Amino acid sequence: MEDYDARNKALLEQFAEALHNPTSATHFDEDELIEIFDVAGDYGYDYLRMEALFMGARLYPDSQELAERRAVMYADTFGDEALSQYTADIGENATLLSEILELRAKESSQKEALADISRIFRENTSIGDEETIQLVGYAAETDNLKWLGDNLDRIVKKVSYAPALLYELGASAIEYGLDRLAIKTLERLVDEMPYDAAYWSLLASSYLNLDMEKEALDAAEMSLAITPSNQNAAKTKAHILAKNNDIQGIDRMLKDTPDNPDVIRAYVTMRLNDALEDNDLRNKLVALLRRAVPQSFDLTSVASPLLILDPHGNDDILDTLWQITGENGTYPDAGIQTWLDWTTDMLNRGCPEAADAIFRTISRNFTIDADDSDTEAALLPLFAEIHLRLRHFDKTIRTIDRLDEIYPLLTPRLHAMRVIARVRLGQFDRAVTDMENFLAADKNPAQAPVNLPGETGYLDLVISMQWVISLYMGLMDELKPSQRKHFDPDSFDPLFLWM
Repeated sequence: MEDYDARNKALLEQFAEALHNPTSATHFDEDELIEIFDVAGDYGYDYLRMEALFMGARLYPDSQELAERRAVMYADTFGDEALSQYTADIGENATLLSEILELRAKESSQKEALADISRIFRENTSIGDEETIQLVGYAAETDNLKWLGDNLDRIVKKVSYAPALLYELGASAIEYGLDRLAIKTLERLVDEMPYDAAYWSLLASSYLNLDMEKEALDAAEMSLAITPSNQNAAKTKAHILAKNNDIQGIDRMLKDTPDNPDVIRAYVTMRLNDALEDNDLRNKLVALLRRAVPQSFDLTSVASPLLILDPHGNDDILDTLWQITGENGTYPDAGIQTWLDWTTDMLNRGCPEAADAIFRTISRNFTIDADDSDTEAALLPLFAEIHLRLRHFDKTIRTIDRLDEIYPLLTPRLHAMRVIARVRLGQFDRAVTDMENFLAADKNPAQAPVNLPGETGYLDLVISMQWVISLYMGLMDELKPSQRKHFDPDSFDPLFLWM
């Protein structure tokens, strides 16, 4: 099987090299193009899969098997609707692959699908790679993976290449949270293919999901011994070492793979608190994180420590991150809400300078239309919160005043934040006037203002109407002219923001 795998890889390399030459100078027979498509799918090389189909359409336009693989590509890329349209256009056929694709395109119950899967394995003796992949996918979609695992000894004899079945079943079991099935399958796979780093890495991940740390570490180290650059195996090993506070082990990994973002993340997690007290270590971690952030685009566990350690010197990194993960970015879950959530997380962790750096990035890169008061109102509460925590009291007041123009009914917290800012600036009379107006207003709960969009992301910061009323009643007594000489505005911190 090792020779089979090596031959497949050599075929892919030959095809990739041929793509650099004029089309007229390249020639692969029909069977080779089919094999290239199937093997490229095993390695996730969608570009080579597409090129094999394009070449096949030119050289072998009547090939039924290549037409079926186009159906596979339509299903993988565009979903069942595109597959149905394609199969309707080319007409029905009686091959096994087309049968499986049609089964996947229709809605079947678990019991119906199991009957189909069982019949296919019973009636066929040498199921090809692509057919195997599609069958496992069908079983996964219909909650029949456990049946494949229970019958593995029997069905593995029905496929032309056992590692294809074992890999697809193991990977699908991980995806669907069936880690014991994944371990059972992948242990068998690495017995048959002991020199494939990717298989050992998958097995390590499955062990880790079940907290089998020793087994996970052994499998990850086996993967790294075969391919030292395997990112997933390094991530698993670094996670285990960090969890067990093995600083020396992480140090060794960092020396071996200094640019691996997962190793950097684990190292920083272990040393972050020490770095807050050690400038040399702080500078080392900042340099490491600046290398890791553009590789991982991980806002929470990579970029956040960078801003905690150095909130002022990384605007270039943040702007780069915005292009990928901000509004109209290309990264999954990209958008301004992701950044607002990140800002909120930094506030909740007591890191207002980091929150300010994030919010300033939003301000630099996100333009609000002049007539888009809703978006402006959604951002201003968070901006006011940052200003207050940074003791920018004038800016706090101006921000809330602007919000008051857009939404005249401020939430209790925002009203209290403006009063706190006035008190801290010594604007006692203005603060008293604000409180008197608030207390004179209708306090019917049905009339109370709802949370603005910018506040709904951090509910732990929301305070009640009753709390504000109680605060104001006491504060107004303390700010009476006869009592003010005993009042210290610099210690006024009813929200415990500066403890």
